[in-house]
Amino acid sequence: MLTAMIKKNLDLRNDDNNAAKVARSLEQDLNLMGHPSGEVVGLYLRQIHRTLQREIVAFCLGVLCGLAQQDHTDARNETAIATCKKIDSMCDNGELDAGPFI
Repeated sequence: MLTAMIKKNLDLRNDDNNAAKVARSLEQDLNLMGHPSGEVVGLYLRQIHRTLQREIVAFCLGVLCGLAQQDHTDARNETAIATCKKIDSMCDNGELDAGPFI
């Protein structure tokens, strides 16, 4: 997990690291495309290398666990963040895992 200091200093608009770039790209793509079905994207991703499929699952779990670490929600994201918090707890307890990198 990220330390509290690192989490406080994350700046989506000004950071130029790979994580911030991916976050901005995802934000822009979802905003411009509307609401693409994650399931359909997953169907396309079945065609890529098996190791990369594992990496995508680990990445998606990481995204959800990162979203879980926010303190403030409102009606627009309250249920989604509650779900993220459940997933984060499952990851912390070892109940949910992407498996080893092979």
